[in-house]
Amino acid sequence: MKSIKIIAALSLLLAVGTAQARKDCAELQAEIDAQLQAKGVKNYTLEAVATADAGDRQIVGSCDGGSRKLVYTRGVVATAPEAAAPATEPATSTGTPETPLQNY
Repeated sequence: MKSIKIIAALSLLLAVGTAQARKDCAELQAEIDAQLQAKGVKNYTLEAVATADAGDRQIVGSCDGGSRKLVYTRGVVATAPEAAAPATEPATSTGTPETPLQNY
């Protein structure tokens, strides 16, 4: 009887561990993001990185079978690359060569 309880407990632990380890990063990131927003947390970034790249950052989740970690960074708001980099004007030609700087 005791061995049946042990086997049942181990089976349950394996099933729960496997279910948690297979979570998609986008799904887990959305869940953690919702929890943080519900607590009123602002100005943060959640980022999925390779496990080896997590370094000393604060890990708040593991996804894709443990191959990636979700890291939390406080005080940084993620922006789209297009919004972060200022737009550059295209170069125009006036037909005359530019003069080099004089007193250089």
